[in-house]
Amino acid sequence: MAWPPTIPSIYSSFIFFVLLLPFASRSSYGFGLQLSFDIHHRYSDPVKAILGVEGLPEKGSVEYYVAMAHRDRIIRGRHLAASNNQSSPLTFSGGNDTRLSISLGHLYYANISVGTPSLSFLVALDTGSDLFWLPCECKEDGCITALLLSSGQRLLLNIYSPRNSSTSEIVSCNSKLCTQNQCPSPTSNCPYKVDYPSVSTSSTGILVGDVLHLITDGDQLKDVNAPITFGCGQSQTGALSEGFAPNGLFGLGMGDISVPSTLAKNGQASNCFSMCFAPDRLGRITFGNNGSLYQKETPFNVEQSHPTYNISITQIVVGSNSSDLGLSVIFDASTSHTSLTNPAYTFISESFNSQVQNKRYSVDSSEIPFEYCYELSPNQVYEVPSVNLTMKGGDQYFVTNPIKVVYIEGGNVVYCLAIVKSTDISIIGQNFMTGYRIVFDRERMVLGWKESNCYDDEKSNTLAVSPSHSPSASPNATEKSGISPSPKLKSFAYALTDDVGITHLLKDACRSSLLCSAHPAWASVFILLESWRSMEGLVRCSANFVPLTPISFLERAAKAYGDRNSVVYGSVKYTWGETHERCLKLASALTQLGISRGDVVATLAPNVPAMQELHFAVPMAGAVLCTLNTRNDSAMLSSLLRHSDAKIIFVDYQLLEIAQGALHLLAKTDTKPPFLVLISESDGPCPIDVASETCEYESLLANGHDAFEIRRPKSEWDPISLNYTSGTTSRPKGVVYGHRGAYLNSLATVLLHGIGSMPVYLWTVPMFHCNGWCLIWGLAAQGGTNICLRKVTPRGIFESIAQHNVTHMGGAPTVLNMIVNSPVSDQRPLPHKVEVMTGGSPPPPQIISKMEELGFGVSHLYGLTETFGPGTSCIWKPEWDSLPLVERSKLKARQGVHHLGLEEVDVRDPVTMASMPADGKTIGEIMFRGNTIMSGYLKDLKATKEAFGGGWFRSGDLAVKHPDNYIEVKDRLKDIIISGGENICTVEVETVLYGHPAVLEAAVVARPDDHWGQTPCAFVKLKEGCNDVGAEELIKFCRDHLPHYMAPRTVIFGDLPKTSTGKTQKFILRERAKAIGSLS
Repeated sequence: MAWPPTIPSIYSSFIFFVLLLPFASRSSYGFGLQLSFDIHHRYSDPVKAILGVEGLPEKGSVEYYVAMAHRDRIIRGRHLAASNNQSSPLTFSGGNDTRLSISLGHLYYANISVGTPSLSFLVALDTGSDLFWLPCECKEDGCITALLLSSGQRLLLNIYSPRNSSTSEIVSCNSKLCTQNQCPSPTSNCPYKVDYPSVSTSSTGILVGDVLHLITDGDQLKDVNAPITFGCGQSQTGALSEGFAPNGLFGLGMGDISVPSTLAKNGQASNCFSMCFAPDRLGRITFGNNGSLYQKETPFNVEQSHPTYNISITQIVVGSNSSDLGLSVIFDASTSHTSLTNPAYTFISESFNSQVQNKRYSVDSSEIPFEYCYELSPNQVYEVPSVNLTMKGGDQYFVTNPIKVVYIEGGNVVYCLAIVKSTDISIIGQNFMTGYRIVFDRERMVLGWKESNCYDDEKSNTLAVSPSHSPSASPNATEKSGISPSPKLKSFAYALTDDVGITHLLKDACRSSLLCSAHPAWASVFILLESWRSMEGLVRCSANFVPLTPISFLERAAKAYGDRNSVVYGSVKYTWGETHERCLKLASALTQLGISRGDVVATLAPNVPAMQELHFAVPMAGAVLCTLNTRNDSAMLSSLLRHSDAKIIFVDYQLLEIAQGALHLLAKTDTKPPFLVLISESDGPCPIDVASETCEYESLLANGHDAFEIRRPKSEWDPISLNYTSGTTSRPKGVVYGHRGAYLNSLATVLLHGIGSMPVYLWTVPMFHCNGWCLIWGLAAQGGTNICLRKVTPRGIFESIAQHNVTHMGGAPTVLNMIVNSPVSDQRPLPHKVEVMTGGSPPPPQIISKMEELGFGVSHLYGLTETFGPGTSCIWKPEWDSLPLVERSKLKARQGVHHLGLEEVDVRDPVTMASMPADGKTIGEIMFRGNTIMSGYLKDLKATKEAFGGGWFRSGDLAVKHPDNYIEVKDRLKDIIISGGENICTVEVETVLYGHPAVLEAAVVARPDDHWGQTPCAFVKLKEGCNDVGAEELIKFCRDHLPHYMAPRTVIFGDLPKTSTGKTQKFILRERAKAIGSLS
């Protein structure tokens, strides 16, 4: 039978085809082979070249979605029938309904090869049906024998015959797959019939056995002939006779006779398979793939009379709204769009609607199948709330794209929440699976998912599309060959950023120039977002646009500075060429452990070479680096590992006990502990035994390949690192950096520090802190040498400067304080001026002046974890050189102006957002805006919105703006003391205290007072030999230099609690002052 001239629209919405022979890949874990196929959308150019476009509604049109909705309703009805034990069975003659068909939609197709000699068939993939059947020894008009191509040619299709295959065997009635009472006699052929819940649609025939030809990939490609049982379909009726499944159906259900079950029973692959759905509507199916070790999972609901891929949702979050609604849903790749019952449907829809700012489009139920749609216009930016589902077991499923764009008659365009209301059964459709690899693990009875674009997980081997090479065509069967494949069209996904910097994707925008020209209103919306298109003749392509990433610094350094030292640590030295090779191997090793894009890899290590390498290797593997504070205890470490979802943690041998304590605490929760990699001492043997459950760093690196293909960021906004705030004022928050910001801040910091080509940099700033102020990447840009210092001491600093001819270093004011107050025996004359960059807290002018007396050149910068570290610098002006030392130090202690990576820094009123006058007196909050601001706080949208309120990042620091536009920090907003209605800046009081010759360190906080409200309370650490100095002397000293109300009324002596970056933890001191109680 020829392909009918018009394809019924209800069957043409979302059809994919596999256009290659099976391709195998290795599993992340598990057993058996992996056998993969690419899958293609019905609307892709290669598929349209074969099947034509006649009768297809235009993709994205109202008719398109109406057709999908009609088909999905049939599927929901079929699922309901199965759940209610109703008909639509697969029957072996006699009516046994032991296996139900629960899918009709057939969204995907594959080419498979069966028999000896082999014949290829274009089969529909069905996650609901169990039986695999092929057109076979067809009765009159029982099968489709050819497809009518859009060119007018006829593509002949293969028809299976048991008699023509030497490996074929007909299944008799005494087989376990065929019950005795279904057959006339035990030796009779076992008949089957598949009835679908569509008018007169069925497949009828007998069961046969043969071999399914697959190709696997070990060290060499080899054929695998897998025994398989399938239906020899002698008669297809209804929709099947009209081309719905023109060349057979591939059953992927849970039954014993399905393809995954048969492959598993015969030892060909694990009893599992995965499907991935890329945003461009390409995808893959892989048999034997039980997923990644680090995928998210939820158990199947197995207490069903007819098992399906059914799971439970325990919580739903839409934007800022959440609900603990529970519901059971079926994951069905054959359904186009998700359908939900109440109350889940109402909660999601109304929550989504309440957070969308666009005008709602009045939907006619007969016009658009989606209830909640919104108008698009060419002069707005659109904010779309996210949708997140928490599954049974606690893992979260983020819907990558909850909307669809619909083109309305007359050129209008709307976008809709792509969920359909159901009155009977809930189904997660293919639209909610896009962007994931979905794993149907039937051995462990779990559903798994992991973000995937279908291309990084395994390589694709797509063949050119032409009838002369198509596996579905009979050899020499085409009446005219040579159809040229159409090139793949690049899909456009435009990132729309709302006012809190959270990116949402409006996908399915303009799939081709033809589509945009057909809908000029839609085209204008997105052209507006890329205004450069208004100038004719411009093209953005790989030749002139590459996402910015600091990975490129390492690649350039290997070429430009390949034979120069990259890192020195004791006796260990690596050149930039060697570092590049080691990072490639380490990235390769990470992927071998199952790390993929977006996974978090944590570190707990001091300034050692492994930390430098991990800053490149982790993002080269497509993962996100999370450098953890080495002073965290096990409890805090376990909390941060759980929050970050780290898959691997690299731990320095000196910190192993703390890490093991954290993993022990995690094991008591429902969180899977990360895999531990031990970093041994680089210039000596590991001083401890490596446990069997851990991996040693150098051994892991040795297993990698230096020919590894770097997983470059798809977008500049892709995360590169996760940094937790130091917790000086509250519990740490997870700050996410993107590749673009890291690239720009690396270069900006290099410029701030005056770092030229081939510097020698001494690491006294912790590499874990803001990724070493982004200088780990920045030094690669300049071909610098990293001098690693495990423990920061004055003697170690002076010795390193002398030994390695250090040109630059950095450090918090506490490090500078340690240097200037170090014993003379630890100090050495500097071989030349060493440039020091200091930040973290306002440095006392006295410390700056003493550093300069020792021969250091001090430059002061200011920033926060949220600004990638340095954000401003006190740029020195030559006219200040003639000023007295004290005046120069006061000027240098200011925070200055923003660097080139930022757009603007200002001092503003936190309520009105008005800019403060540049008078050096009026206090406001420091606010930032630009490309080197964090992407947001991990898993804390509320805090992100608060931080970005008003379109600026609010630092929480109070400052004044001087007439020269230099800012000067006065205090943290949380640290300001209000005494008798007067504001007291603690920094000013601390600066005076540092002026006392006996004071080594000082911090001032508020002490509660019943009369004044608050009074200043000073915590002071004295220098050695100055213990005779008392509180009265310090209070008098402050009163001599400050208004009396600003002077401390309480002085407490002792060590000050600090973070590992040297910042005083004032929240601890505030609690101590609070515990003392009122002074009045």
